[in-house]
Amino acid sequence: MAKISKDLLSRASDHPNEKFMVMIVLTDEKAAGELPIKNYKSYMGNILSATVTGAQITELNKLESVESVEIDGEVGAL
Repeated sequence: MAKISKDLLSRASDHPNEKFMVMIVLTDEKAAGELPIKNYKSYMGNILSATVTGAQITELNKLESVESVEIDGEVGAL
């Protein structure tokens, strides 16, 4: 399975300056220091929430310490 969906990676590549709200899952919470982003919220150590550019998403895709990147959004109860 790809760490970033084809749709998100394509959109990020096509719009490198667009802002995306994402959730990033790392292999280890210590890996946050090597990310190309500095402003993020940490949840449970290795799960981060951040607003990043499309260019930053393509950079995250190259890092071995990044398990996945997904669009972040509110979840509601039915």
